[in-house]
Amino acid sequence: MDSDTDGSPVIELSVTELRRLPAGAERELTGLHQLATDRATRYRPDHVAAVSSALARALDLTAPPGP
Repeated sequence: MDSDTDGSPVIELSVTELRRLPAGAERELTGLHQLATDRATRYRPDHVAAVSSALARALDLTAPPGP
């Protein structure tokens, strides 16, 4: 996209909104991680630590929550 061209799409966000977007995404990914960990606990309890750790790495979570 070329913002200098007339008619190009533009998204306007305030600084506050721009900061909130990554935080919301991180919350969603953390929630996904927790759901997957809960499911692994229920169906594959012998693999919870490995599943949780691998998913936390894949999602690039800073501090994976425990099971």
